[in-house]
Formats: sequence, structure tokens, C-alpha cells
Amino acid sequence: MALQVSMSYLPGAEYFWIAADDPSLALSGLFYWVHLFRMTMFFRFAVFLGRMLLGRSGLVGSASEAARRLHDQYFQIEIDLPVA
Repeated sequence: MALQVSMSYLPGAEYFWIAADDPSLALSGLFYWVHLFRMTMFFRFAVFLGRMLLGRSGLVGSASEAARRLHDQYFQIEIDLPVA
């Protein structure tokens, strides 16, 4: 919630979304710190799961699993939103 609230106080935010009248450097710092922490944790978790999948399935198995997931998502979008 702190991340969402502090986004409106970023300098230059008025060009992207509803912004506060006066930007706050303290809330900008909070936004930067929270965003940096959460993205670092996201990528560490993604690498952990990727290495676990690679160790379990091998290179060919991991690549085929990724290709299957991309393929399924693409055709699910095509089924839900048919191209006219």
C-alpha cells in the first residue's frame, strides 16, 4: 500500500497518472526503496524457480515446458479474443 500511495508524490508523475500538487522527496525515496526491494526479491525467486525447474527437467525439458506454456497462453488469448 505504501508503494501505491507514494507513486502520486513522485516528481514528474503528473505526466503519467493522477499526481499530488507538490512532489515529496521522502515519499519518492520510499517508493524507490520499496520498488527496489520487491523487484530484487521477485528476480531472486524467479531465478530460484528457474534453476529448480532446470535441475528437475534438464535443458530440453525446461525449454519444451516454456514453449508449451507460451503456446497455450497464445492460443487461449486467440480463443477468448478472436481476431476479426
